Amino acid sequence: MKNKEEFEKHCLEYIQSFEQSDEFIEKNNYLKDFVTEYPLEKFIDLSLEDYVLGTNNKNSLCYKIEFGKYKYVGPSIGGGSSAKYGIYYSKDKSSFTTINGITTEPERIWKNIKEDVFKVIHSVANANSVSEIKDDYSSLKGMPSYIVKISYFYFPQKLVSIAGRKYLKEILDTFDIEYSEDYSSLKLSFLINQVIRSEFKELSNINPVTLGNLLWSFCCANNYETDKNKQSVGQKTWVYSPGENANRWNEFYNEGIMAINYDEFELGDLRQYASKSEIKEAMGGTSSRKNDVLAIWEFTNVLKIGDIVYAKRGTDTIIGKGVVESDYIYDENRQDYKSYRKVNWLYNEEKSHADYIGHGLAQKTLTDISKFPEDVERLEKIYEKQSTDTRSVNEYTRFDFLDEVLMTEEKYDNIVNTLERKKNIILQGAPGVGKTYCAKRLMYSLMNYKDDSKIRTVQFHQSYSYEDFIQGYRPNDDGNFELKNGLFYNLVQEARREYERAITQNEEPKKYCMIIDEINRGNLSKVFGELMMLIESDKRDPKWSINLTYSDDEFYIPSNLYIIGTMNTADRSLTTIDYALRRRFAFINLEPAFENDETCDKLKDYLIKDEKVEAVFVGRIITAYKRLNNFIEHSLGKDFKIGHSYFINQFNGDDDNEEVYKSIVNYEILPLIEEYFYDDKDKVEEAKKIIENI
Repeated sequence: MKNKEEFEKHCLEYIQSFEQSDEFIEKNNYLKDFVTEYPLEKFIDLSLEDYVLGTNNKNSLCYKIEFGKYKYVGPSIGGGSSAKYGIYYSKDKSSFTTINGITTEPERIWKNIKEDVFKVIHSVANANSVSEIKDDYSSLKGMPSYIVKISYFYFPQKLVSIAGRKYLKEILDTFDIEYSEDYSSLKLSFLINQVIRSEFKELSNINPVTLGNLLWSFCCANNYETDKNKQSVGQKTWVYSPGENANRWNEFYNEGIMAINYDEFELGDLRQYASKSEIKEAMGGTSSRKNDVLAIWEFTNVLKIGDIVYAKRGTDTIIGKGVVESDYIYDENRQDYKSYRKVNWLYNEEKSHADYIGHGLAQKTLTDISKFPEDVERLEKIYEKQSTDTRSVNEYTRFDFLDEVLMTEEKYDNIVNTLERKKNIILQGAPGVGKTYCAKRLMYSLMNYKDDSKIRTVQFHQSYSYEDFIQGYRPNDDGNFELKNGLFYNLVQEARREYERAITQNEEPKKYCMIIDEINRGNLSKVFGELMMLIESDKRDPKWSINLTYSDDEFYIPSNLYIIGTMNTADRSLTTIDYALRRRFAFINLEPAFENDETCDKLKDYLIKDEKVEAVFVGRIITAYKRLNNFIEHSLGKDFKIGHSYFINQFNGDDDNEEVYKSIVNYEILPLIEEYFYDDKDKVEEAKKIIENI
């Protein structure tokens, strides 16, 4: 390790005097005060008003950590845009605002941020290495400094009290600590803390406040004083061309990067050039390359995490907008465009900028337009309607799920937690509780995105086989037999490719799902074969690879693939396969909405507002089906109740509510009741009286 002896000498001179100072005592006391005022278990209940900046609430969390009593405790994150907190109140716009612009759903945004921050903090608490920290959540983009500070408050023994990426990297370079450019500020802070405490035994149990100040005084103080004297420019806005005439846009958008290409000059890693003059000399020394030299220098050294980038085609079309997510990266293994940065591209839609800013854009590859605030303001309006009025068309969160599915929040959270832990669940319930409808939306909410390309649905039946589902020989057009892969095999391979790609990039892999409707109707041992073992949650790893029945392929099921089955509890074939499933699946009961006050109210609101059913008539329906289900449960058991789905998307504003209701009863519900009580006509008549006379 570099500078070890010099640092040890600095420690001896620094620690004793610092820990006797008023600064140490004050910071240490405030650090303890924070967890008393904001205990982690109550952080999740923090309201939006008690969090944000901009509402004149000087007791808000964000105000306290930037301007109030906790300003100098832990990492300093003052200055720049309030967007670093994810959401804030803009007095100029009289609206809650995020890094993407004004939001009409502040509570939704805040709840997402709060829950993901909570996950990050728990990740830090449980991490023994950098790779175990999970902080790549879409809701937390553009918030690296805040994430370090809030995590430090709760687990100061695991982090150093420095959030600025530049200074974290300076510490790493000072001690010659190996790290990845892809690491977030949180991971860099964790890594420094871990290495310093292990390399210097006398520092293994050092007070976190002391360690942060010690590192700062040894590595960063001089540079910080220099930086303070420079003009603070905050977040910048850039216009960028992704390839010649934007010919690499789709590729870069899908990869989540922005890149530049000057490979013909064999410049290599652009960080090796200490000045624009050195770049100019490496490119031949001619003044004709002035714009290229500037673009290279700014791409490498000036562009920073959190900056806004508008992608353009030519000088007259904006094609996308994103937020910079990484420092400069050089990858020798890329075929071209080896210099790049990660970007969270928020929009991919062509817009003529002339309607907004009234003049052409610069022809340069990369242009800082922050010095033209009017242009910046006008560019912001290009996607303002989308970010103000609607979210991304395909975005899907737990709130969307709860809007669409008649389920309590507590029930939803239990299901999601179980699915994440077990990987395989079965939604079981009486007819009409919305099992299949729920399954796909459950997966959407887990992915935070509607993406049917990553979901497959199949319905099992008695003849369904391993050859249909996994792999087997099938006749081809020539009359011969050839090996064909089944639905599940193909989905597993897609999920594996994504899993293996994400692991190499130190990213969270995208999620995939197999939805199996009527799972109890198939012979599970026959359909899954040797894969019955591999679907277990603790076998989701390459080390459990096995050879398939019909091929020598090494096959394993990755952890980013989920299986959701549905099962009708009134199905008399249920008991024959229940035990075969029990070990590998978690069974979750879905109840009719009539059974719970919260879901019952949601059903009432839906029928009245969306289906335009008269409120009085809705009340009579709900009262009748509560009575009917009570009657059925006492006669047959709870598995045979009637679900609420029989009344969903049925009335559709029809003026004659009673006629629609009679049709539902006569052709859907009564035939089911007659099947239930096929040997007891008296009970059929009793059930009919309950639901016919409403």
